[in-house]
Amino acid sequence: MWHVRLLSRSSFVLDEGCRCAGLASALRVNAVLKTLYLTANEIGDEGAVAIADALRVNEVPTKLNLCFNDGQGDEGKRVIRDAP
Repeated sequence: MWHVRLLSRSSFVLDEGCRCAGLASALRVNAVLKTLYLTANEIGDEGAVAIADALRVNEVPTKLNLCFNDGQGDEGKRVIRDAP
């Protein structure tokens, strides 16, 4: 089995609104991506909620790194923590 990773560091393409929603849509149907490194992409609460919602319907990803996303508040951290 392949271990497929998405690495996106400081690209700022995954921030609020539709840009993060696009990633979340792809995650919902993902069948191979197991690790997501999304460090320093300015993902805030809205983006964290979109990612968490996608992870609730897709259990393929097993690792997620959202370090240094300074826009993330308590709500974003909570939904990511509580996502399966």
